[in-house]
Amino acid sequence: MNNAARCCDSQESFCPNCAHPGAGYKLMQSTLLEAGLTMPPVPDELRTRLRQDEPWLWTTEEFDRPTRIDDYLMSSYSYITGPVVDHATLSHGGHGITSYAITWRMAWGPLAFVVQSGFGGLYSDSSAPERIAELFEKIRAVTAILGSRTEESQASDGEKWVRPIRLGVSPMRRMFECEIWNPQTRLHEKLEVGTEPWVALFAALEDLPAR
Repeated sequence: MNNAARCCDSQESFCPNCAHPGAGYKLMQSTLLEAGLTMPPVPDELRTRLRQDEPWLWTTEEFDRPTRIDDYLMSSYSYITGPVVDHATLSHGGHGITSYAITWRMAWGPLAFVVQSGFGGLYSDSSAPERIAELFEKIRAVTAILGSRTEESQASDGEKWVRPIRLGVSPMRRMFECEIWNPQTRLHEKLEVGTEPWVALFAALEDLPAR
């Protein structure tokens, strides 16, 4: 991957000491654009907190967070099903010359998710950027629906809480997991997605009561 993107006046491939608001987001934007990739929809409040910890790893989190390899392996799904603070992390990870992926993990409002699409190694085909863009657009649509159909208010900054909607998606791993809070049973229930998981998810979200 090309690490030539710059933040501020730094001559380094990433700028670990740059702390001005929006610097990490701008660097992520320039890096993804240089690679021909679409930007994920990150809420404004999280954009100003993004920083680049390593080349191709941007995060708002400070401590006790999943590693790049945890996200790559999708083992961080168990992390976002527990109490988490509002956060966003995007990374590119993999191993050897085989499979690599762009992984995006975020918790915001009622939704916590980790989603992934292959990019690099075996997934170096010309359609990889399009698959990533489609995945990001699906998440944008999910957040738009939840913006009008959930009663959960935004938690105060820095507070950990369990999100009503948890989602884990990785086509390269044939993974599509979704759990939705049922206020009657007071439990998260696994969504049965069948052969058309996104159709099932959007249908379930549309059935949530409007505010």
